[in-house]
Amino acid sequence: MIRSANLSYLICCAGSIIFLFGFSRGETQKKSERMFFYMILSSAVMFAANAADSFYNPNRTGVVEILLQMFIYLGFYSLLFFYTYYLVEIIREQKRKETAAAAYRNSRGTQAVVLKERMLQNVVYSTGILCFASSVLWINSIFTGIVVRLQGEIYTPGPLYLLGQAGGLLIVLSEIILLLLFRREIGIRSTFILITLPLIPIVGAVIEMLFPGISIRSQCIFLSILIIFTYYHKVTEGELERNESALLKSRIELMTGRMQPHYLYNVLSTIYYLCEEDPLKAQEAVGIFSEYLRDVLEALQSQEPVTLAWEREELYYYLKLEKLRFGDRLKIEYESNVDESKILVPPLSVQPLVENAIRHGMEKQSGCVRIRIEARTIYGNPDMVQILVKDDGIGYEPDQVRYGEGLLNVQERLRMQCGGTLNIRSSIGEGTVAEILLPQELFR
Repeated sequence: MIRSANLSYLICCAGSIIFLFGFSRGETQKKSERMFFYMILSSAVMFAANAADSFYNPNRTGVVEILLQMFIYLGFYSLLFFYTYYLVEIIREQKRKETAAAAYRNSRGTQAVVLKERMLQNVVYSTGILCFASSVLWINSIFTGIVVRLQGEIYTPGPLYLLGQAGGLLIVLSEIILLLLFRREIGIRSTFILITLPLIPIVGAVIEMLFPGISIRSQCIFLSILIIFTYYHKVTEGELERNESALLKSRIELMTGRMQPHYLYNVLSTIYYLCEEDPLKAQEAVGIFSEYLRDVLEALQSQEPVTLAWEREELYYYLKLEKLRFGDRLKIEYESNVDESKILVPPLSVQPLVENAIRHGMEKQSGCVRIRIEARTIYGNPDMVQILVKDDGIGYEPDQVRYGEGLLNVQERLRMQCGGTLNIRSSIGEGTVAEILLPQELFR
C-alpha cells in the first residue's frame, strides 16, 4: 500500500520530469532559461531520491540508503544554487533592457554599473561556496551524525544541527534580499512571483514544526516551481517578449531609416570636397565607397547586430576615405584585446563616433589630429567590454558636451539591440573620449 507521503513524492518527481521535457523542447538560449532548466533537473533528482527513499527504507542501512540520502542533499543544494543564479541572470537581463543612457553621462555612472555587476557576480560565487560546504556537511552527517542522527525511525539533532540549518537559511535569506533590492528592475509582479520559492518552503517548514509528523517541505518546493514555471516563465515572460519585440522592431526600423541618409550624406560630402581639391583622389574615393556601400546598406536594412570585426572592416574603408581628404594630418591608432568575432554591435555604431572625433578635431586644430580606437575588457570586470574612441583635440568643458542626432541614434540603438550604453567625456586640453559599454555574459 502506498502511503500519502510516498505518493506526494512520486507526483512531485513526475511533475518535475514533465517540466523537463516541456522545457527542453523550447529554446534555452538565455542564461536565465538554462539556469531554470538546471533548477528543474535538481528538483527532479531530489524528488526521485525522496520517493525512492520512502519506498526503500527497510532498516535505513546499507549502500542504497546512503546513496539516496546523498542525492537528496545534492539535489536540494543544487536547486538553491541554480535558483540564486537564475535570479541573478533575470536581474542582469532586465538591467540590460532598462538601463538608461543618462546614467552613463558621467564617470560615476560607469563605476556604479561595474560595482552592481561585481556584486551580482559575488552573490553567485558566495552561494556556490555555501551550497558546496553545506552539502559536504550533510553528507558527512550520514556517516557521523554530526548534524542529525537516526534513532529507529526518528531523526534527532546532532551537535552541529544549527550549523547545518544555517547554510540553507542564509542562502534563502540572501535570495529574498536580492529580490527586494532589485524589485524595481524586475517589477513588483515578477518579484512577488519569484519570491514564492524561498517563502512557501519556509511556510511549510513552520507548519512541520507546529504539527509534528507532517512532511510538506518538498511539496512546497514543487508548488513554488510550478508557480514560477506557469505564471512567470511561460506567461509573464512570453507576453513581455512579444510586446518588447514588436516595439523594438518598430523603433529600430525608425532608427536605421534615419541612419541611412545621414550616413550617405556624410560620405558624399567627403567625396564632394575631394572633387574640388583633387579630382583624382575623388575618383579613388568613389571606387572605395562603391566597394563597401552594398554591405553597409544591407546591414542597415537587416536591422540585426553585426560583429565588431565587421564594424572594424567597414570602419577601415571609411577611414581610407578620410585619409584621402586629410592626408598626413589624420593619424589613426587601433588596439584590441578582445575576440571581435564574438562581440555584437549595431551596424555603424563605432563609425559615427570616429567621424565625430575627426570633424571636431579638425575644426579645433590646425595641425595633426590623432584618433585612437580601443576595444578591451574593463579591468576588474571582464564581463563588460569597453570600446573607446579618443581624439587629442582641445576638448570641451564637461557641461558643454552635447549629444547630436547622430550620437543619440547610436546611443538608442546600442541600448535596444545590445544592452549597451554610450558616454561622451571631454575636458579642455585633453580632448574627447567616446565610450561604448557592452555587457557580456558572466560565464561562457
